[in-house]
Amino acid sequence: MKPVPLNMKAIIGEFESLGMHIAPGFLTHPLANTPILAQVTALLEAAAKAPVKLTAKGFLPMKLVERIAKIMPTASEMRFTAHAKRFIEQEQPAALRANALCDIGSLLRKSGGRLHLTAKGRGFLEATPNERYLFLLQRHLDFNLAYLDYAQASPLINALQTAVLQLMRDTDPFYRSAKVYVALLLDRYPQLFDEIEKTIQPNSYFIKEPVDEFETLFTMRLLRNFLVPFGLAQERGVKYSEDYEICKSPLCDALLVPVHAINSSVVLNKKRVSELRKMAREANLDALFFEDAVYALAACMHHPFLPAQMIAEQLVKLRRLIGTAARERGIFYEQLAASAIETVRAFTRLDAKGVRSDLQEEFEQVVEALLSLAPRELPQTLYSTLGTMPEHFFGWLATYYKIPPENEKIAEDILQKFDEEVLEDVGALIMSMGELHKAAIKAKRVNAKISTLAKESVIAFLLAVMSVHTFTLESE
Repeated sequence: MKPVPLNMKAIIGEFESLGMHIAPGFLTHPLANTPILAQVTALLEAAAKAPVKLTAKGFLPMKLVERIAKIMPTASEMRFTAHAKRFIEQEQPAALRANALCDIGSLLRKSGGRLHLTAKGRGFLEATPNERYLFLLQRHLDFNLAYLDYAQASPLINALQTAVLQLMRDTDPFYRSAKVYVALLLDRYPQLFDEIEKTIQPNSYFIKEPVDEFETLFTMRLLRNFLVPFGLAQERGVKYSEDYEICKSPLCDALLVPVHAINSSVVLNKKRVSELRKMAREANLDALFFEDAVYALAACMHHPFLPAQMIAEQLVKLRRLIGTAARERGIFYEQLAASAIETVRAFTRLDAKGVRSDLQEEFEQVVEALLSLAPRELPQTLYSTLGTMPEHFFGWLATYYKIPPENEKIAEDILQKFDEEVLEDVGALIMSMGELHKAAIKAKRVNAKISTLAKESVIAFLLAVMSVHTFTLESE
């Protein structure tokens, strides 16, 4: 029997059509074994030696099931293998999945109560591990995930495999609960909530809302039984008394090209500011102004973001540039606006809310980068420069939300449009600038107190922008 080789071009093409871009170097990437790859290969190698005789009910023999179940079981699957006294296919998810994938992929055929290796199955065994892996991942898209748990059927859950995989690729490698991943998914696809309401049936025993039942199915099918067995995520907290969390693996990054990931290389910090200054010098532009960066950051208070090009155009109009100067400055401003957008994105992600020690240092770098743009020769000059922060903040607040900056009822207007948290953050900006103004009037040089107040004012400005953005993001 002549082996039929796996068609990698067609497989990668199908992923591309689904919006998943396989990383160019994946086929040559050193691939460690993964549970699904090892388990399917074991089943096929058994059939290659001799046709696998099935039980009277058409299931895999117990010895083969035990062998498959004990090959690289995930932490969750250990619950099914550690205390098992018998190994029947119906009770072992690894064996059920391996057999189903071989059927879906036409790697085995059933005849006379036995499983026989097909020409395609032989081609699979002769393929490289990376090729086998991509083939199984592609065929898994047609696998009914409910087959492993017998809970309610949900075509919606099955259809989300690619979306969840790409979401995982675009996140930072931190352990998160299923609830956080569901929130991130709903943030990326707001229309999904309506689909959940229409198609997911609440569990009557616990009187769950559809979205709660969705989270249960999401955890069981897309995390435990998909991402983890494919080696795309690592799990912890698998005991019923623990909080279940997963984190993407390095393999996930090696497999896919990012789509919505934060571009950390353009987030504002001293290195990025240095790059922007260099760009300005090479284009014979004036030095990067503090107020230009502040204007671009303030423009990011709204969700969705204005395109970087549009923010750049607004800056060109603000500076009243025309002709060649407008074009050259516009290109530079677009880079600056892209940095502003990625900076706000980086610190307003749903999973970034609350205490994240890894983000604290990055935030400090943003603050220091902005302060490095401001002149520090005289206290009054420093204050005047930082005074553009509330100016542009309230300017964009008026543009987006029709709240006039000069009115006695501005606090009421802000509270009506947003909430008390936003009002407090805006108030902190006004208060910190007031304290800086008083200190600048009395001082003859930029001393430690003024430096501290300047830093606090920049922090207050950034928090006010991000507070408004987060509110609009979560209100969608």
